[in-house]
Amino acid sequence: MTEKEIESLPSVTEILGKTIAPREELIRWIREVEKRGQSSLAVMQKAARRGTKIHKLSSLLSTKQKTEIPKVYQERLQTLQTYLSQKKNLQTEILCWKEGEVSYKGHIDYLYEDERGLVLADLKTGNRLQKTHELQLFGYKDAIEFSKNISINILELLHLTSERLKVVEIPYKAGVWNSVLELYKYLYI
Repeated sequence: MTEKEIESLPSVTEILGKTIAPREELIRWIREVEKRGQSSLAVMQKAARRGTKIHKLSSLLSTKQKTEIPKVYQERLQTLQTYLSQKKNLQTEILCWKEGEVSYKGHIDYLYEDERGLVLADLKTGNRLQKTHELQLFGYKDAIEFSKNISINILELLHLTSERLKVVEIPYKAGVWNSVLELYKYLYI
């Protein structure tokens, strides 16, 4: 697949946004933000920029590339790096998959080994975790296991806030991602 073709593929996050987005929760959050006199769009954009910056810096650090860390991110990234330094065979990559009629892409934040076996972990930097984050991991797990013929033992969300790193193990629910893909296929293909 060419880089242009990969770029045109929907991501796991986009598929979830078009099928399972927590609309009621989002509407409630927008109302709360607007009540405080803030622009919900501006708040979302600022959070997205912060999350993207932290992901990029974390990826550079995990691949042992030298990079200057802005002071505002140093403490939280140090916490994350301390956690990841205990892991073996740490990988991060962008992958593409085809399942039936649906092709899609995803950015795998971390795939590593520890005493529990092979672990797939996704970094989250928002204020709270959501069910769609679990679904995202299910999509990555199914695609990686199918395309690489490996077995992932553990799914984790690494929730990195300004105060701490909280590691949340997510129980896998077989078949859920296939249901999401079926809905996406029904709506958009």
